[in-house]
Amino acid sequence: MRITIKDIANRLSMDDSTVSRALNNKGSRISEVTRELILRTAEEMGYSKNKAASLLVTGKTNAITLCVPHHRSIYYSHVTYTANDLLRESGYNVNVNELGFYDDTALKDIKNGWPSDGVLLCDAPEIYRSQIERDSSIYEPMVAMGAYYPTSIDFVGIDYFYGARKAIDHLVEQGCRRILLFAIEQPPYTESRCMAYFSAVQQHGLTPETLYFPDTSKQVVKARLKDYITEHGCPDAIFAYSDQLAFPAHRAVCELGLRMPEDISLIGFDGIEDTEYITPSLSTVKVPVEMMCQTAWDILQAKIAGKSSGLQRIIMNPELIIRESSR
Repeated sequence: MRITIKDIANRLSMDDSTVSRALNNKGSRISEVTRELILRTAEEMGYSKNKAASLLVTGKTNAITLCVPHHRSIYYSHVTYTANDLLRESGYNVNVNELGFYDDTALKDIKNGWPSDGVLLCDAPEIYRSQIERDSSIYEPMVAMGAYYPTSIDFVGIDYFYGARKAIDHLVEQGCRRILLFAIEQPPYTESRCMAYFSAVQQHGLTPETLYFPDTSKQVVKARLKDYITEHGCPDAIFAYSDQLAFPAHRAVCELGLRMPEDISLIGFDGIEDTEYITPSLSTVKVPVEMMCQTAWDILQAKIAGKSSGLQRIIMNPELIIRESSR
């Protein structure tokens, strides 16, 4: 049986309104002793707020929708957990939505479905960025974050070009001349990591070399890379599009009996924690996920409170973490 405010009021022989004001932290005339008594009694009785009723009264859900492209990525799992911790510390629940890459109905579904007080949009696929650029009021308030974002709304962007360029320049400084770009499918040349790779190899007078995969299965990726090295010889270095790709690449190199970095260097991208705990440890470009999520959440909170100070456009740089695989 659900415990109500009236049940607590009857237990304490108080007015319903007094109990309600204490539970909702309203009413400065309630003494601290009375407030603490009400809160303690509510906890002992197992009281929890009726969120639907609260929504009708306050217009607030105390929930935030977090949108990510998909759930299969280790990186997006990291983003989800980080955002979830931040929001819960602020007293908010989190609704996580998978956008996908080809169906643009998700944002409309969010708007027409169970409401939330705002949206954090991480790495919006192109189909959604175009949709928001056409109509930035499709969901308000909304803050974008990550490497891919619509510019017509508040955003906390990550400069992937900067991070990828730092990685390629580091490999060249280590004496690498044959550097393989290792990616899922063929990314568009306008993709920032791809642009940075081709820009760097051209500037250094090197020949581009690419290997793309239509399948994210680690077993498939590992086998394909082993076949490629066996057929074409070992490149001096591999720049992996993500840490999730770098892990099977790391395994393939080890199974071929090659040494890192003596025979081949390897760098990933994202900065997943596990990169530090394999042998040899994996160099990576670390995205400042914690700072990105915190900043985006600060902006969204201000918008929810009606304290926004104009369009916020913030760019953060990832950090190159050099470890054993490319020293």
